[in-house]
Amino acid sequence: LEQDESTNRGLRLSYAPFGDDGIEFNVTLDHTRWVGFGFSQGNVVSMTGDGKGADVFTCSDGLVRRYWVTGLSLNGLGVEVPGAQCSRISGKTTLRFNRSLAALSAEQVAVTPGSSQQLIWAHGGDGTTTQMYHGRRGRGGINLDLSTGTISTMLKPSGPVVLIFHIFFMCLAWGCLLPLGAVIANRFRLGRWFLLHKRIQITGWVLQLIGVGFAVLYCQLKSAHLRNYHTWIGLAVTAVGTLQPLNALLRPHSQPRTVARIVFEVIHKGSGWSAILLGAANMFIGVVLVYQKGYGEGTVVLAAVSSACCLAVPLAVFGFGCQCPGRGALWLRLQELKPRRPADGISTSSSDDSSEHSA
Repeated sequence: LEQDESTNRGLRLSYAPFGDDGIEFNVTLDHTRWVGFGFSQGNVVSMTGDGKGADVFTCSDGLVRRYWVTGLSLNGLGVEVPGAQCSRISGKTTLRFNRSLAALSAEQVAVTPGSSQQLIWAHGGDGTTTQMYHGRRGRGGINLDLSTGTISTMLKPSGPVVLIFHIFFMCLAWGCLLPLGAVIANRFRLGRWFLLHKRIQITGWVLQLIGVGFAVLYCQLKSAHLRNYHTWIGLAVTAVGTLQPLNALLRPHSQPRTVARIVFEVIHKGSGWSAILLGAANMFIGVVLVYQKGYGEGTVVLAAVSSACCLAVPLAVFGFGCQCPGRGALWLRLQELKPRRPADGISTSSSDDSSEHSA
């Protein structure tokens, strides 16, 4: 089922008839860990049988228990399996049990030799002998015909809707709008730059909060909270981004240039640019995570292309701004040439609102 090519250690399955209408399974893991093995349903690898339920046996704390799994955690204490074996000898873990071919209740999955059947497994880390969260690497699944030993290809699941929405809103916020607003403040200080900067940042600020909401919902329904670098970085970046409007409201006047003003600029600009750079990097960490979670190619490509396309916008604008003398955008310079009523004219002089932000 699994094999480490460098050490030839892994997870192995053997089975044989048991009585007239039963079958015995023997699962061996070349490590001292808890291990689970079960029978699932549907066309994609799923520990819940694609919502229909999975029939799972675990070797944990020296006992074999049977569970009917419909969520992302095992339900209750399970039922101890009579005559089963859960042993750890010489660095190997063995799970052995027998069961009937037929499903004896609505909370069992029948074993069907002669047709392809989804088998799933999971295990813990080294030395972890009590069943707990297995992580994204300690799990897997295959389609196997128990009669012929033929293995067929398993489809990878598409990303759930909540994940797609999370990707969409976070790419718009941290890939496009928030970096773009910072670039406007840093490269295009002419005309009404501050108004444009503020509107873009407010829009990005709202979208990132919506993205966080979908992230929390995804973890609640499909994953676990704060289990990887992507979520921890995302939490820190979102916290900084959410507080940026608050510290902007507390800014001292730019003139005279006081110690308080200098401290504000260091905090506001430093934390803003740090969050933007980390947020951009975290998008691509998220792409890797989508791949590691086993989602289909369509979801992985969607995440990668969305991240790259959104990030290309502020990068292009930044590059354009670097080519414009005086840190002014061409279209902003053109606005200066348009005839306006005196009350509507655009001032190019520095004011507290038009000179203090760069992130």
